[in-house]
Parts: sequence; C-alpha cells; structure tokens
Amino acid sequence: MEKRVTQFADSTFLVRAVLLVVLVALLANGRAVAASYSVREQVEHRVVLTVDAAGGCELPWSKAIRTQDDTEPTLRSSVAGMAGVGVGYRMAYKHLLFQTGLTLKYAHMVNNPCDSIAYTQGLLDTDKGFYYNLKETFRMRRDTVRNVQVQIPLMLGGEWGRFYFLAGAKLSAALYAPAVRTWQYEGERQYDIFYGTILTDSDQDPAYLPPIRYHRPLSVDLRVCAEFGGRISRRDNHNGFKSVPNPKTDWYLAAYAEYAVWTTGCFNTMEVGLRLTAQWRMSKRNACNCTNFDVL
Repeated sequence: MEKRVTQFADSTFLVRAVLLVVLVALLANGRAVAASYSVREQVEHRVVLTVDAAGGCELPWSKAIRTQDDTEPTLRSSVAGMAGVGVGYRMAYKHLLFQTGLTLKYAHMVNNPCDSIAYTQGLLDTDKGFYYNLKETFRMRRDTVRNVQVQIPLMLGGEWGRFYFLAGAKLSAALYAPAVRTWQYEGERQYDIFYGTILTDSDQDPAYLPPIRYHRPLSVDLRVCAEFGGRISRRDNHNGFKSVPNPKTDWYLAAYAEYAVWTTGCFNTMEVGLRLTAQWRMSKRNACNCTNFDVL
C-alpha cells in the first residue's frame, strides 16, 4: 500500500514538473513572439529612386601598377561632370537607416597632363649616314574620356525628423570608357658627329597631331562616401508639420561626396554633388495588427 502511494506521489510530481516546463516554454515563446512583432512594427521597408548631378576630378593613383610601357604623366589639371540614376532598398528601424542598391553613372572627364619628353638613342639617319638621338616633346596634351560606371553602395546612417545622414563604401566598375587624345608634337634630332660636337636638327615644327582614339581598360575602385540631406516634401508627422496626409511618395534632397581610396587603374576619382531621392514606403511603422501571446 505504501509502495502504491509512493508511486502515485512520484507520478504526480512528474506531471507537475512537465506542466511547469511547458508553462515556462509557453511564457518564453510568447514573449519572444511579442518582441518579434514589436520589432516588426518599428521596421519600415522603402524603395528609393535616386538621380545624381555632380562635379569632380581625377587624381593620379600613386599605388597604380605601372609597366615600362606606361607613359601616363602627372596631371596638370582635371575636371569632370557626372550624372547618374539608381534604384535601391532602404530600411529604417527607429532612427537607424540601412541602404543598398544599384547605380548607373555617366562621367565626362577632361584631363590635361603635364608636358612630357621622350628620348630614343642610337637611330641611323640613312640620308646623312650618321647616328642620332631623337628627342620628342609632347605639349598641350588633352584627354577627353567618357566613362560609364556601375556602382553598388552599402551605407549606414540615421534619420532624425526631416533630416538624415548616410555613410559607407561603394564598389564602382568602369565598364565602358572611350577616350580621345589631342596633343602638340615637336621632334629634335641630336647628331654626335665630331667626338662630342652636338648638332641639332628639327625633325618637325611644333604641330598638332591627329586625334588618337582609344579605350581605357576595365577598372574597379573602392570609394568611401557620405550623404547628408533632408525631406523636401510635405507629410503629417509628430513635429506638427501639417500637409498632405499619408503621401505615397517622399522626396529628399541631399549633398554627397565620394573619394576612391583604392583602384585598379592609374587614376582615382573625387566627386561632390547633389542627389534627389524619391522614396516609396513598402510598409509603415506601427501598421501590424498582431496579438501578443504573453502568458500570465
């Protein structure tokens, strides 16, 4: 009899323990689900369309891999105009922003390299029968480059009221870059005829050479970028700014800057401009009508 009572007590304790474990599991799961729904209510998914207009320049890349055939001289001046359009995804959680996407950009660049001089020794003049050294001077060189780039940004930032800030990195690839080069050429022959006596003969008067058309090779660069702007469209908000309720599209205007910190080409790019952004909200904060499964 005592043995049966003991078995019944043990089974009762086991059932209570199992019920307690199930209760604790339900409580934890309910709070986790409630927290998950709470986070979902505060996350806002957005689709953005951007239009860029900028100016900038190219700078010689000191760490570029150069060969003996690389004759890129130092730039005297450089100016560039850029325009681009992009589509992307922006996520907002409380004041935190995350943005990525794809941008197609066109750049028109004009570079003016410094004058350069090239020497070729030991050439034979078949008419005069003497060997000579050729000195070639290239002046007033201008390279006009049209550049089509594909860019992938990855940026983090914050949003406070009407204003926002983004900063991050961008991978840019120049897929198509036709160029035209114009310059002025002057050649000079130097004859060593009588044991150190140098006679010179102008090979060609200074004249503009015919334009040379070529393509820059494919290059990839990594840029650091920052963007600061604000919303220019109206909508109801908690700051009391009254206008059209629940607009379908928000418009933002921002200033941005980019600089290539690494590149596979001979030049890195610096860019400063304005960005117009159209934003469509896919989901709104506090729009989820969900039930919290809190126990107790």
